[in-house]
Amino acid sequence: MNPLAGIAITILSAVSYGTLGIFGKLAYAEGLTTTTLLFFRFFFTAIVLMATLFIRKQELPKGKTLLVLVLMGAVGFSGQAFSYLTALKYASAGVVAILLSLYPAFVSIITTFVLKKKISNIAVLGIGISFIGTVLIADPAGGNITGFLFGITAALIYSVYIVTGSQVMHKVTALQSSAVIFSSTAVVYFFLILMERPILPTGFNSWAIIFGMVLIPTILASVTFLEGLKRIGPVNASLISTIEPLVTVLLSFLIFGEKLGVKTILGGALILGAVVMFTASNKK
Repeated sequence: MNPLAGIAITILSAVSYGTLGIFGKLAYAEGLTTTTLLFFRFFFTAIVLMATLFIRKQELPKGKTLLVLVLMGAVGFSGQAFSYLTALKYASAGVVAILLSLYPAFVSIITTFVLKKKISNIAVLGIGISFIGTVLIADPAGGNITGFLFGITAALIYSVYIVTGSQVMHKVTALQSSAVIFSSTAVVYFFLILMERPILPTGFNSWAIIFGMVLIPTILASVTFLEGLKRIGPVNASLISTIEPLVTVLLSFLIFGEKLGVKTILGGALILGAVVMFTASNKK
């Protein structure tokens, strides 16, 4: 199996994921609400995945596995997506993407104290470095504290989601799990938009943004990451995926003219450096 192809596919995944914050900012500029945007994102994604599941003649998971996957979508993925896109209202897309990169630190902490797994000295050092990076990025005086808190929440929820998924993914295929998770997330946001006065997409731009979000940072990103994971393994895939926030920062600068201050750049560098350390600590 050609490792260069796996590297290229994983880079494509990271670039695709890196566009999520951009699509979110564009959607808000069109007047869409967070719940409306997320409903359509997950609704159309669920349709595509369920149709693919049917075509490939794969059955839905059953019993406890199904329940765990539903909770992962209805609670975990729903909460992470809402926190991430809400953070975009108060902070730049680059800052939010960098904060989400904290999830390896949270995963290490959770697996240590909850799953009772030993943590390496390198991982401990990485946690300390990432903490310093978050302090530099927080900048409450600059009005980013709300965006900072939602960004941290997104990273924390995502870490719980990953740890939970690691306990159940060996029982199902990636397609089965994704179909259930995205479908249950869509159901949650369907009921949420019923509780508010949703601003439905009306023009070409709004629908283009929604379908762009469905195709690029959702379906394309997920499929290519899983394919890259199969070709080059989790350690290398995780290492390459650290370019995701860098992609978001670059696109934010090119499209919106967003600029990062010296403290944010330094904090982001520390967090990304810590992510590389986490990856190295897991490499045998």
